[in-house]
Amino acid sequence: DPYWAPPPGGPFAREPQRAPGRLRVAFTTEVPLEGVDVRVDPACATAAIDAARLLSELGHEVVEAAPRWRDPEFVPLFTMVWQASSGLLPADLDVDLLEPLNRTLALAAARVSSAEYVRGVARLHGLARRIVAFWEGYDVLVTPTLALPPVPIGWTAAADDPWREFERGWQFTGYTQIANLTGQPALSLPLAWSDDGVPIGVQLVGPPAGEAVLLRLAGELERARPWSGRRPYVS
Repeated sequence: DPYWAPPPGGPFAREPQRAPGRLRVAFTTEVPLEGVDVRVDPACATAAIDAARLLSELGHEVVEAAPRWRDPEFVPLFTMVWQASSGLLPADLDVDLLEPLNRTLALAAARVSSAEYVRGVARLHGLARRIVAFWEGYDVLVTPTLALPPVPIGWTAAADDPWREFERGWQFTGYTQIANLTGQPALSLPLAWSDDGVPIGVQLVGPPAGEAVLLRLAGELERARPWSGRRPYVS
């Protein structure tokens, strides 16, 4: 298995109770995507900045910095590899039974040659290595989890233009695709809340195989700013 992970030093369930020690933390609200019109909602940006301030108050070394992650090739290459997952569908499946976006992705994937796919994967691996190098100087990166607060059901839908629907997915998420690319551990904590009482997430991205680091830091943050008793408003 080329993606084999090292065994943990102990049960992950115990890690949130352990102190993380003083960590080197970077934070940024910079959108890692180039070529997509992602407009970060001020509430999401503020949530990440406030989390960085809290981490500083807890004694961690905190600086504003971002990986070298913006690359014009990332979105088209990621899309090409993503749509190739439709190859896992049964060969005799009637694509007309799929939702418009899934059907569009499946048809687009069928037009990609094996050579194009391999070149794309190799290029993404190179980009991933460049991004991961950032963690040589930091233990954790803090970003907004999403570019927008939770959107209404159906917000991304655009049945008349499936690629527009796909783009809206990028515009909403904004930050989470990078960990999908690099394979790093990442988690989201509800450290902020909208005026409507809806949680706004803050993403923590750890070093490769650094799940324990994230869980310890998450435990410390939850003790400093507990959220289990909070509930969104119900009308």
